[in-house]
Amino acid sequence: MLKAKGFIINLVLVTVCTFVTGQILYAQLHTLSNLHVSGNTSFTIPGTLNFAQANGALPGSISTAKAGAKGFINFAEGSDWTGASDAQFIDGYVKVLHDNPFVFPIGSDNTYRPIAISGGANTSAAYFDKNPAKLIATATRRKSTSTASTDLQLVEKGYWNLSGKQSTAITLTWNKEAAIGTLTEGEVSNLKVLGLRKGQWEVIPSSVDKQTLIDANQSSNLVNGSISTTTEVIPSEYKYFTLGAVRTPVGETTFNVYPNPSLARLPLNIAYELPAATQGTLKVYSALGSLLVERSISDTQGVITLSEITTVPGSYNVTITDQTGKTFSQQLIVVAE
Repeated sequence: MLKAKGFIINLVLVTVCTFVTGQILYAQLHTLSNLHVSGNTSFTIPGTLNFAQANGALPGSISTAKAGAKGFINFAEGSDWTGASDAQFIDGYVKVLHDNPFVFPIGSDNTYRPIAISGGANTSAAYFDKNPAKLIATATRRKSTSTASTDLQLVEKGYWNLSGKQSTAITLTWNKEAAIGTLTEGEVSNLKVLGLRKGQWEVIPSSVDKQTLIDANQSSNLVNGSISTTTEVIPSEYKYFTLGAVRTPVGETTFNVYPNPSLARLPLNIAYELPAATQGTLKVYSALGSLLVERSISDTQGVITLSEITTVPGSYNVTITDQTGKTFSQQLIVVAE
């Protein structure tokens, strides 16, 4: 048994080189047993953390402080993990110390619910097996980015706290307990990634993965799967992330301009969805009403990327006109770098 700065660690099959520096304990491990990292303490793993069975028995629990002062299990450059499942995962905060893509082996209450990023050093994540609707007092219904109304429904259980200052794409997962079939009315394509910012759940452009994050040999379905954002976000701009379904009334047109505000010289993305009619027109106007861009739309949904209007800071008006003649508009703000 090893004691170090406020936490107790039982180590099984520990290899060489274990030492303490301040509040950080470094160890190259193959199996951990009954490890809890208390608040304001970090446990850094430079080797491989193995969640699999050892000597015919599963290792004990691995957790960190999640409320108040947080504890962290860190994965350094070159470190890795293997064997995480519903039976074994980290119930607490995991931090990645490098810029490579990383899957956080996290979960809670006998449920393994990893989250992944495309890259971002010092990004941390933890999973909470609770109702995300209770995070805010306001209703989970918000206005659409057009004049059409959109119902936003959250999963009844499960959300992630993801923190980091570097832009990254993120991937969330679901299992049977998430009841995605009921949430999406049997249409998994209705599923979206949601981010809580300034007391309101926002829809983040996202798409269901063909193969699941947990098992590359399994396709995403209503029982198990994963979904990834189609744009990068800065995790710390959102307090929490969760899954939800967007139910748009049939026959309505919606679209979303992102990022908004946008930095000058960065590409602009416009995600749109048209009714059954498969024709429309996208236009972008300057603040003085000059037509800057006009594009034809031939698909019921998609993402249009523009770069030619984002070189000059200012206010712009983005419109989409569908085949019925209805026009929907949204203001775009472009700021200097």
